[in-house]
Amino acid sequence: MKDRGSGAIVDNLHSNGVCGHIDIRNGIIDVSCIDMKFTKYVYHPSTHKKLVGFEITLWSLVVEKVKETALVVPEVQYIGWDVAILKNSVALIEGNHDPGHDVVQMIAQNGLCGDITRIVQNK
Repeated sequence: MKDRGSGAIVDNLHSNGVCGHIDIRNGIIDVSCIDMKFTKYVYHPSTHKKLVGFEITLWSLVVEKVKETALVVPEVQYIGWDVAILKNSVALIEGNHDPGHDVVQMIAQNGLCGDITRIVQNK
């Protein structure tokens, strides 16, 4: 997807994109999306499609693939996954060992220290 400013082909927050929080139980964007300037978006700035309430295609397959791959190296307990959703499948682009705790909380628009700690400690 082309970003809104530089003309580069990107899909991430740090390259002038927007991002949103996905409810991990159902794969639905559950709050307005934001950019790095904290501008909130209910509708995508380029496509004008509604973001809040948008259901991620193949969400259960995304979760299954990430969980399966995360177990390959069980000593690494916290990974930020970049996932591509294809026509009938999902592909993992990369796993980030330090995925940016600030971004996770920015997109949730809520502090998540307790949630992240429970996940890392498997509680």
